[in-house]
Parts: sequence; C-alpha cells; structure tokens
Amino acid sequence: MDIATWFALVGVFLAGRLSPRPSMLLVMTASICQGFGTTMIATTGVSTASLFWIFLAASWTATLADQFPTAIFRVKILGLVFAGWIA
Repeated sequence: MDIATWFALVGVFLAGRLSPRPSMLLVMTASICQGFGTTMIATTGVSTASLFWIFLAASWTATLADQFPTAIFRVKILGLVFAGWIA
C-alpha cells in the first residue's frame, strides 16, 4: 500500500469518527459525571482502540486487495447495494 492510499484510509476513518457513537457518549458521560481524570482515561482508551482498529483495517484491506482484487470489487458492490438498501 502506498502512502497516498494510507492517508486516504485515515481520512475516511476520521470522517467516520466525526459522527457521535457510543464511545463518544462514554466520554461525555465521564466528563459530566466523574471529572477530568476519568474522562482522560476513557478518552485514552477510546483513542487507543480507534488507532488499533484503523491499523488492522488498513493492513487487512491492503493484503486482501493485493491477493484477491476480484473479491475486493465484490465487497465494494455489496457495500454499495447495502447502502442503497438502507437509504
């Protein structure tokens, strides 16, 4: 995987993280109810898990795309169909 593709994946990941998720609710609840220390622990845990997830997703996708380009194309089509079905 070249660096431009990796940065594109990071950009997509960060754009997806802008929407509120249960992890965001955890951080907000900790900040409102339990103070700064607990909030920093929750934030560190959420950030670490997110970085670990993006590393695994990026490395798995690159490996799969290199070995099975037809499978990646099919997964993209299935994702498109699923997104259309949800809409």
